[in-house]
Amino acid sequence: METVPGGVPTVSTEEGHALSDAIDETLQALAPEQLWLVDMLVYARLSLRFLAIVTGIPKTTLARRRDAIYADIAEILLEKDVVREYLGIATD
Repeated sequence: METVPGGVPTVSTEEGHALSDAIDETLQALAPEQLWLVDMLVYARLSLRFLAIVTGIPKTTLARRRDAIYADIAEILLEKDVVREYLGIATD
């Protein structure tokens, strides 16, 4: 998969399914409380401020948890060949 610098690579249907599967596997590997926070922030699009009020957990604590979860997700995804290929990172 090649593209010009700064361009968006085109993805075949098969590659799209493989990327989607990689993301799904990664999210399923999260602990339930991590997945809950991702769901609330990404899918429900709730703010950290709102979640802090509802849960009673300080906003800064939620932000640190979010950042740690996103770092974990990135690390797991970068171990997957299909993601590395999509990003143009050499696979081992």
